[in-house]
Amino acid sequence: GVDPRNENEPFVNQIFLLDTGGAAAAKTDAWLTICHAGNSGMCFIDSVELDELHFPFLVDERRLVVDTEGAGRTIGAPSGYCEYGPVGGGELEVVYVADGATNNAKGTLGGHDGERIRNYHRRRDGELIELPACEDIILKPGEKIVSYSSGGGGYGPPIERPAAQVKFDVDEGWVSKERAHEVYGVVFREDGSVDEAATAARREALKTLEAAG
Repeated sequence: GVDPRNENEPFVNQIFLLDTGGAAAAKTDAWLTICHAGNSGMCFIDSVELDELHFPFLVDERRLVVDTEGAGRTIGAPSGYCEYGPVGGGELEVVYVADGATNNAKGTLGGHDGERIRNYHRRRDGELIELPACEDIILKPGEKIVSYSSGGGGYGPPIERPAAQVKFDVDEGWVSKERAHEVYGVVFREDGSVDEAATAARREALKTLEAAG
């Protein structure tokens, strides 16, 4: 587009505001920002402040999304959320491609799938319109592009993940207590500590339920 803050100077750039998608490995959790194996994790994430300084857009939000990881003994990366739009009264043309909008990242050996990629156009009235995997869209003033990156697949059964590690995930805001209970079989006391006896019983119940099909 053109930068209305700088006498409508033309600009173009490729930005990487947030991309996650790392897969869990046999012995360790996912590399959060690996993007994909083809770049070996060397795709650096942009500084929001520098992007906003050099280009006429404002980043409203950038964060990790709770309960989007591929659950497992080791976990896949959670999805990343990013929302931005033009500033200065001008338009902003956004061209993107996204793998994983239809076929999300798969878990292995009992691990769960990661969440799929989703893209939206937020209109000025706040309405969200889902976009296809690949698009060329021109944002008008007050409009935004909204992106959810792919969650990575998990490795191994979630009920085999150490309860202390699940507590860490909950404390970090990556996994909710509800998901910890339903998927990982971890039970928390009112003070936030892990109830070891209740957790063991819950995990046995989940194992029995899974065996029954």
